[in-house]
Amino acid sequence: MAMGAFIYMRAAEPLPGELGRPDEVMEVFQRRSTECLIMANCSAAPGPYTMEALLMNIQNEFIRRRDAHLSVWLLAGLAIRCEWDTIVIRQFTRSSPSSKARCGGGFGLLDSLTSYQLGLPSMIQDPQCDTQLPSNLLDEDFGPHSVHLPASRPETEVTPILYTITKTRITTVFRAIYNRVTLARTESYEGIMVLHKRLLAARESMSPRMKMTRFSSSVTATPYLMIRRYNLELLFQKSFCLLHRQHMTKSYQDPTYNFSRRTCLEAAMTILQYQADIRRELHSGDAFHRSKWLATSLEQLDFLMASIIICLGLSSQARRQSSQAHENGEHGVSPYNQLQLLEALRSAHDFLDELKNISKDCQKAYNVISTMLQKFSSDGGSQADAHSPPVYPVPDMDVGMDVRPHPGQSNVAASSTISTDPSLETAPTQFSQPDFASSTCEGLDSFFNIADVADWDLWETFVRGPNIDGEA
Repeated sequence: MAMGAFIYMRAAEPLPGELGRPDEVMEVFQRRSTECLIMANCSAAPGPYTMEALLMNIQNEFIRRRDAHLSVWLLAGLAIRCEWDTIVIRQFTRSSPSSKARCGGGFGLLDSLTSYQLGLPSMIQDPQCDTQLPSNLLDEDFGPHSVHLPASRPETEVTPILYTITKTRITTVFRAIYNRVTLARTESYEGIMVLHKRLLAARESMSPRMKMTRFSSSVTATPYLMIRRYNLELLFQKSFCLLHRQHMTKSYQDPTYNFSRRTCLEAAMTILQYQADIRRELHSGDAFHRSKWLATSLEQLDFLMASIIICLGLSSQARRQSSQAHENGEHGVSPYNQLQLLEALRSAHDFLDELKNISKDCQKAYNVISTMLQKFSSDGGSQADAHSPPVYPVPDMDVGMDVRPHPGQSNVAASSTISTDPSLETAPTQFSQPDFASSTCEGLDSFFNIADVADWDLWETFVRGPNIDGEA
């Protein structure tokens, strides 16, 4: 019932009858469902359908909060432990295997993404989880009395579970990236490239029905399907950002890592292009607008990370306005000039401007990007209207699909695939360095002003730290 009220609230439609405002009704139903789980003693003696009810309760708790919150991660941890106790993840029982696989996939997604959102360790580790992906079946294909499951439908056929199957594949690699690169501080570039190839393999395994296409070429796709495609593609692109961002900063001193810089910038620009597409469609008043794609706190974090990567690229370009930069291949690595990067940043700024009054995270991101735009544009190098549509080119949907030469090999082949559009070869504009003296951006001066070595640990502390509290 809480989820149903949320759907009405998202669509900005009144509830039928005299139930009241959707947001108030959602709060009431969420509170009642929580009370039912407590009375059922779900943590000590979970019964039939308890885990499914707990999963939906946590999902409701997540979507009703505009900002990252520790309570969601704590609830997810409780659910994971209950799940282990009922042997849902490790499929030692033959009863309802497809239902258990679906529930296990949902908990795996919840654990990985909420842990990333708060910068905390995941409960589920790959060696401890052997749950198979659920079969691509409709609900009516099997039931409680089914002796054997029917054969899985082909993934070219869209079913309600196909989205979970596809997202679980990508999230498995995302979890490995987060655990090994972000938390374990993997420094081996060979290890980074192994994870890169795993991510590409997960991308290639996606059903054609779930792969991202632009709105102009998706006339027959429903808004619901387009929203799911966007969510999958955002997960894919932020995985590239997370995987390569450490080596992106190293590339300014060591061209061995130029592939990471190019991959990271392309993924960040793609994320911001999707953000601009979503904003445009939400304002268009068509079916996509009525479906009300929701920018949750998780998507807000993705957009902010992409914006900061663009800021880092701009900051580095501002420091490298010498012939030595060109000799080192600085201008040839990125397919974007400074004007295009600024336009992408302005688009993100406009998006956050609409959400800053309802989200602390968005307000924080808005302040950071406002400061960056003010300082980067202060020299008058780019006077494009802040409300004009972005003019930057969007890379093909297969960002990073061409695996570049292994470190130590020549980078000539890698740079030969970069666009030779003359518009991308304009002379760089002289920008002043951003000043982070204001309280809204306090602490980020070290992040952007350390010579070519961005401190991503400092960034994690700035973004996530203040929101991890016990506030109800």
